[in-house]
Order: sequence, then C-alpha cells, then structure tokens
Amino acid sequence: MDVDADDIEALPVGREAWRDALRVRLADPGTACCLYSADYGDWPLQERAVVDALDAWALTRRQPCLRMLARRYDGVRRDAPRFVDWRGRFAHLIECRELPDGVDEPAEGVLLAHDGVIAKAVEHGRVGYVCRGAAWLAAMQRWEAAWERSHPAFAAYTLGL
Repeated sequence: MDVDADDIEALPVGREAWRDALRVRLADPGTACCLYSADYGDWPLQERAVVDALDAWALTRRQPCLRMLARRYDGVRRDAPRFVDWRGRFAHLIECRELPDGVDEPAEGVLLAHDGVIAKAVEHGRVGYVCRGAAWLAAMQRWEAAWERSHPAFAAYTLGL
C-alpha cells in the first residue's frame, strides 16, 4: 500500500504536544473511535475537560461507537477515576478489550472515522503523527487485526457482595 506524503503530518515533538493531539481528538470523536495504548499511562483521561467533552459527545450517541484496546487497564482504574466513572455511565457505547501477550500491537493512538493521531516509537520516546488516506487505512487494518485477537476486559461494573 502506497502512503502519500500528504497522508502523514508530523505533530510537534514532546509529551505535551502528544497529549494536546489526544485532547483534540477525544473532544469530538465523531461517529466511530478506536483507541489503543498499552496502558494509557500518558493519556489525559484523568482530566475533567476530557471527560466532560466525552460526556457531551456520548449524550448524542445511541449505539456502541467507541472501542478501546490495551495490554492492561490497571493504570486507568488507578489513575483516571473520572474516566472509569464515565465508562460505567456510558457502558452501552464503549467496548473494551485487552490484547494478550504475543499479539502484535497496533500503533498507539486514536483512529476516527477518516483520520487519526498515532505515535511511532523513537529512541527517546515517541513522535506523533496525524494520519489520513492510505496511512489511516494501514493503521486501521493493524488495529482491527489486533482487536480480533483480543478478549473482553475493563468491565463497566464489578459485581461483589
């Protein structure tokens, strides 16, 4: 698959630039949204503004439209209680799965209906990119392949006595 230079746009370098790009995408995920991070440790899921934006977006939805994939969700449960609460309130809209060891990871990032923000690992961290066209399609295909090999996780509710 040929990736045109217009299909990839580098984001400014740095952790805060990456988090800003995620904030923008999570503010209005559109009709469909696929998320992947090994543990979401560097995502702004604990921020009130992000959860408030997801709240406003979710109130306009009627069917599942957000799929979240991770290697593990322990950090989300521990560090992002606002998001965990949001996940419980909108369980009908979000499907969460865990990627088993040995399964290739997709690119970290947010993939929307026609574009996305992905990260590529570099020697000292990662570099973020906006992807469109063939680059978006390749990232989505890799994400879908990982999704197919994953299993349900991050339950919206925990039952107990």
